Amino acid sequence: MSRSRRVMSVLLGTLLGLTSVAVFAAPAMAEDVSTKIAFDGPTSLTVAFGTDWVLPISVAAPSAFRVLDSEDGTVDVTVVGLAGTFGRHLALYRGGHAYLAQPSAAPLLGIGKHTMNAVFQPAAGSGLDSSQTVKSFSLTVTGFAITTKSQVVDDPATVTTPVVRVSLDDAAYAKAFGGPPAGEWKITVTSDAGSPVFESSFAQPVKSTDPIDVAISPHLRSGRSYTVTADFVPDATVAQGLTLTTAPPIKYVTPPDDPFQTMVNAIPVPPWAEALGGAVLLLLLAAVIALSVQVRRRRSAAVGPAEFDQP
Repeated sequence: MSRSRRVMSVLLGTLLGLTSVAVFAAPAMAEDVSTKIAFDGPTSLTVAFGTDWVLPISVAAPSAFRVLDSEDGTVDVTVVGLAGTFGRHLALYRGGHAYLAQPSAAPLLGIGKHTMNAVFQPAAGSGLDSSQTVKSFSLTVTGFAITTKSQVVDDPATVTTPVVRVSLDDAAYAKAFGGPPAGEWKITVTSDAGSPVFESSFAQPVKSTDPIDVAISPHLRSGRSYTVTADFVPDATVAQGLTLTTAPPIKYVTPPDDPFQTMVNAIPVPPWAEALGGAVLLLLLAAVIALSVQVRRRRSAAVGPAEFDQP
């Protein structure tokens, strides 16, 4: 065999040996199954309460040649301070993209700063590892200022009985949502003695911004002073997004019937005295009735014999 042939045989054998080593060694090398998940773009956002928002999230595959899609897994998002998972099983779109918006099943995030973290949950059989965001996302929610307004209207030209007129000063909220927030009103009228003389509760119409009139019944005493309060309690679904300012109580004095009545009403009378006065009136009435009966009996006794002696 020539020298050149021997050299070629050695080289060919060496090449075959290296190829065999590479083939049998490849299965022994560990496959990279790690993933990386992160919030796309800026890591903070400020939104108004109840308005729409969307956070993009991306999951990177271990190899640039592998494109992730919905079959590879889902994404979960938690909010620090909130129990459970805020965004559960978010779908993974082709390229490893997921999107978080306000879940319909979760309460609206209230006023304040909310810190979010995302976790990639690989599907069974995907051969991928789970991963969590290294940098959290900060979502800040701003609220709406709501102010209650109340007044007593007793102009005979417009009303037959005094009414409490209430409304909400909520221009920004009404513009954003097409009406005032849901909630319940409670109106209380209290006498000077501290006793409630009128109470009324009713729901706030969510599609009307018109003032609401509530007639005070029963009739209030003339020339007397009363305290009127109108409290609004927002519905629990929107309360965490509102800053509420309540109108102060109203001191309302009913119109007097005449000057003498005004003078009499100005004299403070405790509740026990009113009760005693009522009892005295009942006794006087009973005494008048008894006296009337006695007078009639005496008249009958005096007239009877005269009628008997007549022919």
